[in-house]
Amino acid sequence: MQNIGFELKSNLREIDTYYSRPDVDFMQTVECLRIRQRDSFAEVTYKPATTAATHTENNVIIKPETNLPIQPRRCSNRQAATGKPRYDATG
Repeated sequence: MQNIGFELKSNLREIDTYYSRPDVDFMQTVECLRIRQRDSFAEVTYKPATTAATHTENNVIIKPETNLPIQPRRCSNRQAATGKPRYDATG
């Protein structure tokens, strides 16, 4: 990729976990509820359902996004053994 001017600045790995409700198909409503994790950072993101009001004249979807940072909670050795961090809401 260097021959077209691309230079790798960092090698960042993010893990996204998406959630839904049993009574609503978020793929149909074009809604999003996820937790994004990388290194010691994590946040919850919510994007509301897409409606006629979220479309521009050119059919571009524009809608607000709510992000809430969360931080790892101290856990017991038993919880740590699962390899899955627990998170607390902050702010």
